[in-house]
Amino acid sequence: MRILIAIGLCVALVALTACSKSANVTAGVKLINLAGIWRLEMSFPDKGISVMQLPDLNLKQTGATITGTTGDGRPVKGTIEGSNVTLTINFESLTRSGVDTVYNGQVVNTNTMQGTVTMIQLGPGTWKASRQSLGRGQP
Repeated sequence: MRILIAIGLCVALVALTACSKSANVTAGVKLINLAGIWRLEMSFPDKGISVMQLPDLNLKQTGATITGTTGDGRPVKGTIEGSNVTLTINFESLTRSGVDTVYNGQVVNTNTMQGTVTMIQLGPGTWKASRQSLGRGQP
């Protein structure tokens, strides 16, 4: 009887271990780390602007939540889900409306993000960010 109980416990333990490992693989997607200094450039072809460089972004990341500031002190907030990234910057002094400018895009590789943006005064455009340095404590 003791042998059957021991075998049953071993089988249960093996099953629980296998289930927890497969749950981590399917549910636990490794987040891309965006912490660091990023150089942000935009272009607005409809307005004849081929490259418009903004102050660098200093991004921090906790889980899927991104926070930080621009080089001139504007707050940056955002999220990352898989390779999809959304960043929001408020250009109140430029738009005089306090409307957030939302940058939707993709992480191309560990040092590049790119996507689309619409600014009230410039219309639709594209953006690209290049990592200049890693955030503190990053590999």
